[in-house]
Amino acid sequence: MTMQVSQALEILGAKRVIWIDDRFNITAAQIAALLTNSLETALACGFPELQTVLEGYDVDPASAVQTITQILTDLDGKRIEAIRATFFARERTEKGFPTNELSGDAIASACHLLGVAAEDRWTFEKADQDLPGLCEAGDAGLSYVVDLNESGGSPTRGLDMLQALWKGKSQGTAFILTHETNISGEAKTEQELRGKLQDLGEDLGGLGLPVCVIAKERLSDKADDAEGMAAALRVGVKRAGLRRSLHEVLTQARTKLHGAIDEAALNLLTVPPEQLEAHVFERGYKEGVSELHVVER
Repeated sequence: MTMQVSQALEILGAKRVIWIDDRFNITAAQIAALLTNSLETALACGFPELQTVLEGYDVDPASAVQTITQILTDLDGKRIEAIRATFFARERTEKGFPTNELSGDAIASACHLLGVAAEDRWTFEKADQDLPGLCEAGDAGLSYVVDLNESGGSPTRGLDMLQALWKGKSQGTAFILTHETNISGEAKTEQELRGKLQDLGEDLGGLGLPVCVIAKERLSDKADDAEGMAAALRVGVKRAGLRRSLHEVLTQARTKLHGAIDEAALNLLTVPPEQLEAHVFERGYKEGVSELHVVER
């Protein structure tokens, strides 16, 4: 019997999944900001309702954003989703991403299988506000799906989320979604992200949290294939489970090693200085160590 995604999440220890993505910028004002933050891309899309206003954006940006917001407010949901899909497709072409952006249907399918509630589909702005509180309250049963790239913003916006989770001593598991690598490059991207976190110049302390990269290539063509989507998500969750298990073992080993060093140091500090050499060598011989360089180490 094939394992369900929900069962894989249960084994991972995830009782709740939060998805953080600029695709949840669904209000007219949020989409207006998305389009105007990437003005050249939006102009290249040639949206008939918006083209004239976008062309005049530089003359009066504030007025243009207000007008665009009103136009979008008057459109129906299907047209707004079509505008977003066209914009993201154009962005992929211009920036040369290796894989496709996820469609709204693909995200909806993935959210359904992962059990992501409507209120847990967050924008980056909401995550900025609410992640510290979640970490402080304890988030051991949480998993976070985070888009690495913010359209019209930072190409590594998801890295800010990882930094916030690490800084908040999160006990959860993070999945990074990206179209900047393919399936074969997931492990390398995980290494690169950890390296970037460590290069931020801030001592975040500890080993951080388990990070698992999911290339959007796994999911982008599965919008109408529930079985395929489930299989792709199972792979991601299982990889995260292995990553988390290794992380927990290393965290415990690190704690025990620190404890052992402290215990040894305290023991040595109780030895009279004139007896230190004899104490070390006698302990070494008793434990079967006879080579001098081993005793010294």
